[in-house]
Formats: sequence, C-alpha cells, structure tokens
Amino acid sequence: MPRRFKALLLVVGMAVCAAPAARGGPDAIEELSDALREEPFELSADELEYDHSRELYIARGNVVVEQEGRTLRADWIAFNDATGTGIASGGVELVDGGDVLRADFAEFNIHNLEGLIRDGAFESDESQFRAFGEEIVKAEGQRYAFKNGEFTSCRCPKEDAREPWKIRASEIDVEVEGYGTARNTTVDVLGVPLLWLPWMIYPIKTERQTGLLFPDVSLGSRNGVEVGLPFFWAVRDELNLTLTPRWMSKRGFKGDAELEYVYGAESSGWLFGAYANDRKIDPDSFDEPYGRNRWSGLGTQDVFGPGGLRFQTEFLFASDNEYALDFDELRGHRADRFLESTAFLGRSFGAGRYGLLAAAYYADDMQSPDDQDRDRYVLQRLPDVQAAVLPGPLAWLGWLQPSMDVDYTYFRPRDSAWDARPTAQLGPDGLFLDTGVDSLPNPAIPGSPRRGEERGMGTEPDPHLDDSSIGGTEGDGQFQEGEPLTDEGQRLWLHPRVALPFQLGGVEVYPEVGWHQTLYETRERDFEQRGFLTGRVDLRAPLRRRFGAGAVHILEPLVGYAVAWTDSQSDNPLFVPATALPQDRIRALDLDAVTRDTADRVPRSNRVSFGFANRFYGRPRDAGPARLLADFTLLGLYDFEDREFGNALLDGRAYPYRQTWARFNLSFDPEKLRADEALARIGWRHPDGHGLSVGYRYVRRVPDVFEDFLYGDRFDNYSRMEHVNQVDGGLQLVLLSRWTLAYRLAYSFDQDLLIANRGIIEYLSRCRCWALGGELRADRAGGVEVRVVYRLMGLGRQIGRGARSFLDGF
Repeated sequence: MPRRFKALLLVVGMAVCAAPAARGGPDAIEELSDALREEPFELSADELEYDHSRELYIARGNVVVEQEGRTLRADWIAFNDATGTGIASGGVELVDGGDVLRADFAEFNIHNLEGLIRDGAFESDESQFRAFGEEIVKAEGQRYAFKNGEFTSCRCPKEDAREPWKIRASEIDVEVEGYGTARNTTVDVLGVPLLWLPWMIYPIKTERQTGLLFPDVSLGSRNGVEVGLPFFWAVRDELNLTLTPRWMSKRGFKGDAELEYVYGAESSGWLFGAYANDRKIDPDSFDEPYGRNRWSGLGTQDVFGPGGLRFQTEFLFASDNEYALDFDELRGHRADRFLESTAFLGRSFGAGRYGLLAAAYYADDMQSPDDQDRDRYVLQRLPDVQAAVLPGPLAWLGWLQPSMDVDYTYFRPRDSAWDARPTAQLGPDGLFLDTGVDSLPNPAIPGSPRRGEERGMGTEPDPHLDDSSIGGTEGDGQFQEGEPLTDEGQRLWLHPRVALPFQLGGVEVYPEVGWHQTLYETRERDFEQRGFLTGRVDLRAPLRRRFGAGAVHILEPLVGYAVAWTDSQSDNPLFVPATALPQDRIRALDLDAVTRDTADRVPRSNRVSFGFANRFYGRPRDAGPARLLADFTLLGLYDFEDREFGNALLDGRAYPYRQTWARFNLSFDPEKLRADEALARIGWRHPDGHGLSVGYRYVRRVPDVFEDFLYGDRFDNYSRMEHVNQVDGGLQLVLLSRWTLAYRLAYSFDQDLLIANRGIIEYLSRCRCWALGGELRADRAGGVEVRVVYRLMGLGRQIGRGARSFLDGF
C-alpha cells in the first residue's frame, strides 16, 4: 500500500503560510507536505524546519505526533524521513491506548512510535500498574522492557513519598494484558526488602491469569515471622489452583494448595490442603504426642447431576487435635468437639414432597488429649440412607395427610474401644466402657508411671480424680455422654405418621398419630427391636388487630400436646445416646423434637405446652417501610409423667430500628424461682461499617462431657466451671473512611475468668491497594498472640469501598 503523510503546521494565531521559512525553502515545505500526506500520522507543532541535505525534520513547541491510536508529545522532536529514526526531549509523553510513557528524553521510530526512553515512568490504566526504569524500551504492540526497573500497582502516595510496596528487578519484561517477567527480583514493603527471587512471572491482565500473586506477610507470637508467596494457576476457564509456599521463623516451611472450580450452570467446589514439617514441636512427647508431619484437608462441593440428583460434601480433617491452634485455616473450629465431614447424594420427587438421600458422616475427635485420642473408636455413620415423605393430602382422601421418615445407618468404628482402652471397666449392660466422661480409664497395674503428679493430678489407682467413690463418673455403672461405645452394627428407624388437620370455629387444629419403630442387628445384641406410639396435637387461633397507620399486632394463642409412649429400653443396643442436657426449651417450642427423637434411649414423654405467640409489624421509630418489628413466644409447660409444671419459656427476636436487632430466650423455674437458661443479645450495624454488640448467656447446669481433662498442654489454663455465666461485647468503628478500630471480649463471672480478648486496628490506604493492621488476642486455649498484618490488595482503585478488611468477619 502507498505510504501517506499528512502534516499540520501550527503557529499560534497564524496560518500555515505565515510559518517561519525552513532551511530548504518553500520547495522543501511543499515536499514535506506531499510526503506527509502519504504516511499514517499527523504532526503538529509551533515551528517546523527541514534540512534537505540530511532529510531531517525538526519540530519545536507543543509538538504532537498522532498515529493509529498512539500519540507522542514533546517540546522538541527531530527525525529522519528516510530511516524513520528520531529523538525527542522536554516533557516527552507517549500515549498508546491506556498506557503512558513519560521521560525527559526518548529515541523513537516515526513510523510506529517504538523506541527507547531513559529514566522514564510507565502507567497503565487497563491493568492499574505503574513502573519505572533507567531504560524503557517500547517494542511492538504493548510490550515493554525495563532495565533496573520498579513495579507497583499502588497509586496512593504523593510524588517523592515512599511506596507502600513495590517489586525491584534488574530486568523486567511486560506485556500489557499479558505477563510480566522479572530477573534478580526484590519485593519491598514500606522500603524494606523482604523477599528476593532470581526470577518471577506475574500477570498484567484485567482478567484472571496464571502468575505470582502478592506476598502474604505477617508476624505472630505462635509462628513468628510468616511469609507466603502465592502462585495462581488459571488451569482452565472453570478451574483455579493457588499454591502457596510459606516460611515461618518458628516452625519452618509449610505448603498450602487451594483448588476452586465451577461445573455447568450451578455446580461448584472448593478444596484446600496443607502440609508442614513442624520443627517447633517435640515430636511424640507427652505434651505433643504426634509427629512433625502435620497436615489439614478441607473443602466443599455442590454438584447438580442429571435427573435432579444433587451431590454435596463438606469435609474437615487435621493430623492432630492442636492443629487448629497453630495454623489459620482451621482457626474457626478451635472450640469444636469434632471436625465433622459429610457427603450425600440425593434428589426429591413429586414437587419436593418425597426425598431420598444416601450419605456418609465422619467425626474427627478434637477434644480428647492427644495421647488418649478417641478417633479410633468413635462410631461413624458409614453409610446413612434416608427417605422422607412430607405431609400432604391423598388423592382420594384429601382430608387425610400421611407422612413418613425412614433412616438406615451402619455404625462402625475404625477400631475396637476394647483395643484402645484395654484397662477400662465394662459397663453393666456390656455396651460401653465405664471410663467416666473423660474417656480415660484408670491404669490396670499399680505403680505404673505417675505422669499426672507433675500437673497436679492424683496418683494411682485414680490419677484422673474421677472415680465414683469420690463423686466422679468412672465406675458408677451408668452411661454418660463421652464414655466409649463398644457395639457396632446396623439400625433401621421407621416413623410413619398420619394427620387429620381441620378448623373449628377459627381455631386451627392439627392432630397427628404415628408409630416409632427401630430394628437393630449388632455385634453385641444380634437382632433387637423397639416400637412405641407417638402423638401430638397443635391448636392455634391467629388474632389480628391494627393500630394506627400500618401497625399490626398478631396474637396467636397456642396449645400443644405431645406423647412418646415408651417402655424400658435399657437392654436395647446403644448407638445414638441421649444428650447429657435435655433441651426442654427446644422440645416445647417444636413438638417434632419429642415425637421424632432419633436417640436409642427415648424417655417417656406426656406433656402439654400452652401460651401465646406475638408478632408486631409496623414502621420503625426511625421511619422507613413497614416490616416485622418483634416476634416472640411465651409458653408454660405441664408434664403429666412427672405430674408437675415445668419451666416458663420465652423465645424471641426484635428489630426496633432498621440497623438494630435483638435476640433473647429464657427458661425460668417458677417453683424454685430461678432461671435455668437465659440468653440476651443486642446489636447495631451501620452501613459504613460501624458496629456494636452486647450479649449475656447463662446456663445453670453444665455437662461434664469433654471438659473434664486435668492434664495436657492444651488444658494448662483450664479452670473448671460450674455454670455458664458469661458476658461478651464487641465494638467496631470506621474512622475517616480508612481507619478501623475493633475490640471484643468474653468474660465469665464464674471463676472470674477472661475467656477471650481481641483488639484490632487497621489502616486502609486511600486508593485501597494496601492495608496495615495490628491485632492482639488472647484466649484460654491459644494464650496471647500479637500479629502485625500488612496486606497487599492488588489492583488499587479497582477495589471498591465495600472491600474492607479482615474485620469483616469480626
């Protein structure tokens, strides 16, 4: 194609013909004009000269060269028409799409505006990064090479201010919307070099791409200085993999792997695994009875299959019971009794009324001392198959509503409880080991090593101080929650029911009768069965009244009667024990908890509850649309089996203002004039991030299960409590849109103990590309920990105001 040049000679306030004469005379100007019409760029300047002998054009003053979406500006430009080479000086600026190069001096080619800039700066609006270099070479397209360069995506500081973070390298090659590679690389944080790499690659794209992510840097008392360098691999459009090698000054190296995927229109999953060779611990010692090879695995999957099938999993595993104390990925499960894993495959039929589910449940014990871990003999549910028919009318008998629950489970341990506890005493019915709630039997041989004396324990024959002779639970002949079960086998539970709902003078009546049948086949009991009658009646009569404009009160008198007509079940197998603390409040509020109890020892129940449900709708005091303002239920209880009135029960919630909420419940014994259970909590949350919450919880009777251990490093600071009598509170303030302060504590009046204490302060940069925070926290299990967290948030101004900080989950 023929070349086309076009020239535009500008003199402020004058026409082209009034421009100063060029050295080549009028003929040279005419030749330049003809030539410029054939080249694909425009040139404008205050003055233009042409040296015919050297074919050199010189432009001065507000020089602008525009070509195919690229623009070069400078105070002075000279270029050769034959070779295309040129130089520019004074306020040089090359704009190529959203990329901008700035310098005082540049060498370039007039035909494609490629060239070299010295002591220049580069910015990209597309990828939100900045770079600097002693030499910057612009190659074809949007490719750039830097010598002794610096790279950052943070745009917060003013000129001459210290960069919050940057990458320095002797050589950097960058392709906008591609990748960047760097050699002899140092990662600086607030001017301090923290990490050196001989070579690295990172994405310079607005879309997800394979490459190194920004380093994680933290400091903590438990692990010391911790540095992680995540590598993100965009395996496929629907699959991400992040590999993070970490170094901890106190523990050594740890590797994390995180996998995310989506499948089809609805399916997704997340998997995480970690491994560490922990040099901090004393392996296989009394305090740390596990090896240095420590690991975790967790994840979730939700897969929608053909024919309405749905497969879901959620799993949590750890190498030892103290893993959650030492590493962050399981920190939220530190207080759990078990790490519970589930997997199920199921689907529904008949517009959701019928359902079928095949599942597996696995529990990883977390609360026993590690040298007495219960993992091996905890009964697992492998498999569990459930079927359900929800209440609904029959086609030919619309007034009758049948329903049914079916549950088949095989209960099996990894190992026999007898093998794990060879010195334990067998319970009187042969189905459990009478070790006491701590699951730790007395030693069989007098004079065995007295490991407990140094921790204030007793000596043989009762080192754990829990024998029944001194008021403990070991050897008392009764099963307590926490004692090892010795049986295994299968159980089939069936509960068919039929209901006859009707209305009587505005009163809704829901009577239901059912049969509770359980079939067993076990190692200890061979074949056994139990069956008993269940029944319930619910009566309610909603009454509505309006107050003023938009205010509505619904008062609903309630009467509920439930019966579970059981006989003695002491000789039946035992797979699902009853809870150590009966949940009377829950059983009164939901009669299904009485008639559909799946425990193997269901106590006879014959009770009636009566009271009122209240709901208030209206506009809150701070205006706004009408909505639910409060919802609470007040019930009384009479037990025909014990021939006495039970506790008065209150359960409810309230939303008096748009940004406030309250939750409360109470179980009060009117005969003894005391509260057995109470909870009150109120909170406020502002859209800007401010928050406040205060709560109080009381439980008169505390079960001993899993809270009776007297030794082990994990329980050094444990103080036995008689009651739950605790207050907690939290405060979060976002100051000046960037400073955030937060504090939270939990305090027990019983034993005068500070259970947990946590304070956080964080500063978020103006462009939201980095954040610096400090955290102080302490609790009974983990002790005191101080952390300094510096977070690199990546693409600067692309992070919106909603992307706050690690305080979101506070």
